[in-house]
Amino acid sequence: MKDNVAGLELRRSEAPRSLGHGVYSEVGKLRSVLVCRPGLAHERLSPRICRELKFAAPLWVQRAQREFSEFVDALRQRGVEVLELHALLAQTLAQPGASNWLLERLLDPLSVPDVLGVELRAACASLEAKQLAEFMIGGATLADLGLPTTGVMGLGLALHPFVLPPLPHALFMRDSHNWVQSGVSLNQVGRHGPRIEASLVGAIYRFHPRFEPARPHTWWGEAGVAAPRACAAGGDIMALGKSVVLIGVGAGTQARAAVEIARGLFEGGAAHTVIAAQMPQPAGESLGCVFTYCAPDVVTYRPDVVDRITCQEWRPAAQSGGIAVNPRAGMHLLDVLSEALHIPTLNAIATGTDSHEDTTQPWDDGNGALALAPGVAIAFERNVQSNQRLRQAGIEVIEVPGTELSRVGARAHGLVCPLVRDAVA
Repeated sequence: MKDNVAGLELRRSEAPRSLGHGVYSEVGKLRSVLVCRPGLAHERLSPRICRELKFAAPLWVQRAQREFSEFVDALRQRGVEVLELHALLAQTLAQPGASNWLLERLLDPLSVPDVLGVELRAACASLEAKQLAEFMIGGATLADLGLPTTGVMGLGLALHPFVLPPLPHALFMRDSHNWVQSGVSLNQVGRHGPRIEASLVGAIYRFHPRFEPARPHTWWGEAGVAAPRACAAGGDIMALGKSVVLIGVGAGTQARAAVEIARGLFEGGAAHTVIAAQMPQPAGESLGCVFTYCAPDVVTYRPDVVDRITCQEWRPAAQSGGIAVNPRAGMHLLDVLSEALHIPTLNAIATGTDSHEDTTQPWDDGNGALALAPGVAIAFERNVQSNQRLRQAGIEVIEVPGTELSRVGARAHGLVCPLVRDAVA
């Protein structure tokens, strides 16, 4: 069966493959990823809805879908298995108990009165799994669910057109969750307030047959809980390899969340060192937007932000659950990482600076390339100068169009959540 986006084949009839899921580096061989195509959630966007949902801008959906399909095709041509959220969620909702488990977590945070909640739950439960998955991601109105728009039901929901809100941020798949070794961090709250994307992936990891019998560990964030005690964003969390994890601390990931994630990683044996990178204020961007690994010894970075980052090195303390803090005041992030990873010198490529040698080219923020293997990366073609510098550093750069996707802040690195990635020597 083919999805309506060219190049994304959703093979629902095939038996799920059993894989040893886990992410052991940022640049090792990439074998499997989860993505979310642009779709109904983006078709519903208007300037007002964008403001309500804190999304950058309305999207030209057809153009974005074409760019996304070319991106996915490029991944598959390099041997990467690409799984799509709509398809995986539909398969999950067909499993016993999955639909009820997820509806409880999606409807409860909406503060819907009991009398309305019963009807909403019944309407959702009556849908086929594929349609319900489409509405859980794309949003649903009363009319979508076949419910009356007048009377008690209409009055109860008159302040907002959606019974289930659209989830345009699901496009940024890494933001909602990310893998570190054999477990996941479910990042259910970002700087824009409660978000429910992590509930969807939490259901997939809990119920989908693909993830049997070894369900992933949860390093942080209980699946389906709408409001953890602190905020975290997947773009701030990087499994660098050699049991070293880098966490950006700032607007997207609060210090409390970083500490709790580190404690979960230490207790689960998934890390022996966490580098906490305090983002300067008011950067407002995730670490992945200003710093990216493209090879074991090649990184891109924005000097105006990264040069002002201060670091701490965290390790498990002698007492159970404790964290030993080693301040790295005065050390540049690149030097801290070189020492932690035992790499004598990092080839650091500056991007996004205000002074370019060639001022005839448009401003180019080349961070956010996605490593497919050591020395191979995929990036948007608009980052002409950064891609050229990566090639000069020995990186094979696969360019794909991304003008419309980048207009709303998308980067190749953030469009995928790696499920299986090898370690590097």
